[in-house]
Amino acid sequence: MKNKRQWTIIGTIVVIAAVIIGGWLATNQTGSKSAKSSSATTTQAALKPAYVKKTVQVTNRLWYVAGSIKNPNSGNGMEAYDFKSNGKVVIYNIPKFYADKAAAKKAGKLIVSGTVKYTVSQNKKNQTVIKLKGKLSGIDFAQTLTLKKTVSGTHGKLSLTGYHVARNVDNDVTQAVFVRVK
Repeated sequence: MKNKRQWTIIGTIVVIAAVIIGGWLATNQTGSKSAKSSSATTTQAALKPAYVKKTVQVTNRLWYVAGSIKNPNSGNGMEAYDFKSNGKVVIYNIPKFYADKAAAKKAGKLIVSGTVKYTVSQNKKNQTVIKLKGKLSGIDFAQTLTLKKTVSGTHGKLSLTGYHVARNVDNDVTQAVFVRVK
């Protein structure tokens, strides 16, 4: 009789433990699914034309087109963009990432290439596209940045965020990042 009671108690403990562990696993799997879903939703919203247009127009922020966050240029510098709300963007040739426009200006590194018009729209594949068109140093200029997905990382002490892009200049498409300092 005593042996039967011990087995009943052990069986009850095992059942209770299984229920608790099962509930814990179900909660964690649901939580991670909703976190993944929330992250995917945030990424999709960040790729919408209205969001991109609003984001690029934040004052005193330079947007950089670079090879990557860790290795931004090939020694020839890179471009920095200062988007205005009037549909124009000032393009600078710049040697590195700066914390903000004021820091680049203080360093004397804002070398103006020119001012062109830009639009933010969606292409036939529902991808957000930034089109730049005008004259740089008197030469016709056209460039398209097709946003692929979001990206973030660090370069030195600077945290950067933005997008992986397909950059099309004169039908020469290269992969790059389009980023700003957080």
